[in-house]
Amino acid sequence: MLTAWLLPLGGSSSSSGLRGMKKHFTERYLPSQSRTPIKLPQIKFICLKLDAPVPGKREHDERTKNVSANLPQKSAYKKTGRLEENSEAENAGDGGVGKALFAGTAPDLTWKTTLPWLRQHTDLPIVLKGLQTHEDAYIASLHTPQVKGIIFSNYGGRAMDIALPSIQTLLEIRKYCPEVFSRLEVIVDGGIKRGTDIVKAVCLGARGVGLGRAPLYGLGAGGVEGVERTLQILKAEVETAVRLFGVETVTDLRPHHVNARAVERDIYDGVEAAGMEKLGLWVRSGL
Repeated sequence: MLTAWLLPLGGSSSSSGLRGMKKHFTERYLPSQSRTPIKLPQIKFICLKLDAPVPGKREHDERTKNVSANLPQKSAYKKTGRLEENSEAENAGDGGVGKALFAGTAPDLTWKTTLPWLRQHTDLPIVLKGLQTHEDAYIASLHTPQVKGIIFSNYGGRAMDIALPSIQTLLEIRKYCPEVFSRLEVIVDGGIKRGTDIVKAVCLGARGVGLGRAPLYGLGAGGVEGVERTLQILKAEVETAVRLFGVETVTDLRPHHVNARAVERDIYDGVEAAGMEKLGLWVRSGL
């Protein structure tokens, strides 16, 4: 799915920015015969979402018959490897919410075909969202200069509840391919609840973070003013943490300002050492 981020017509970053729009469109809606892409000054970059080739199993929605119970595109595969075709009877009960969420999901995105296709239709910077491994981060860095940034996100674990947290992927990059930080802007999305979480991500190399639930809670509690208040609280917490760390600006934050040992023990450790392949899980854990 492609996402074009639109700013308000005035281009202001003040409170009016809270009324910004987010427009979703997909490859199937962009005419291939069109050679003149539409350009709007309010669109600053294109976000290509790589989160899920098929919808995840959302059990709560299935129980409440809300979204996933009647999806236009099922998560199961046939033995042929293709998406399971839905019968007319199955499609008869499709809900509008489910269609809105998953109708544009494309299961056939690839590095070799999708990015070249996208470059043909826009000269805007491209940001890839939904990466969860250091290998994909490294591959993304090979597609500069048009790919300007990557956003680590597991989308709250809704597609797969065992997906890695974004901060863990950030540590994987530091361990295996730190050159990615100098090639791309790295954004961490997910698990950011306090200003100190923002500071931790920046210390480990992120250029910024994505916020979802915090501003949504503020919106539910107090509308636009609630969102503004949420951002004010986060800003104050970041400023306090930076001062307590003894640095002047966030650009002075470094990995040594945080203790990540508790997370580092869960980082992927590469290929197993020679002689360890045949040992069982419990034997390895006891060595």
